[in-house]
Amino acid sequence: MPDSTLHRLILTAVVLLVAAVAKLLLTLLIRHSVALITQPKAVDLGARAAGVLVRAGGVNFERQAQRMRTLGSLLNNIANVTIGGIAAFTALAIWGVPMGPLLASAGIGGVAVGFGAQSLVRDYLTGIFMLSEDQFGVGDEVRIGVVTGIVQEVGLRVTKVLDADGVVWYIRNGEMTTVGNATQAATSAGGPGPTPR
Repeated sequence: MPDSTLHRLILTAVVLLVAAVAKLLLTLLIRHSVALITQPKAVDLGARAAGVLVRAGGVNFERQAQRMRTLGSLLNNIANVTIGGIAAFTALAIWGVPMGPLLASAGIGGVAVGFGAQSLVRDYLTGIFMLSEDQFGVGDEVRIGVVTGIVQEVGLRVTKVLDADGVVWYIRNGEMTTVGNATQAATSAGGPGPTPR
């Protein structure tokens, strides 16, 4: 009996070690990929050429870098949850815990939490779509509902906007129904865009 317990402890330690190494490798891979993607490609062309690209409606590298960092953070969280879940279920299986009832109760619990967290899930999904569609970025002058101001931060759940009176507004992404972006309109029309207040 003690040999069986020792064997299970060793197997559990190996599973946790493999999970930790996999988590570290995936985190490094995601960070490295994001760093490669966020390097401005127009630096070699010189600042003047980069300015022409941006004025001509080309890629805004700062905005792209912010989007990639946010999406990298999302990928990192997904990887951590996936690796942690696999490691936990594997460790429980090593100790002889029946997986069928555990998975069934986790499924029921997941449905209950899903109903309770609908608005949170909506905020995150809207944040992902906003980033992928490039609706606005940091420094853009936007109108979101009754709030008009400069975007300070774009997150997966909340967007921070600074209005002309110096008030910082925290707007949940899932509650945005209509967004106006004066910066994109001015840039696509060939103008310099609005100046921050």
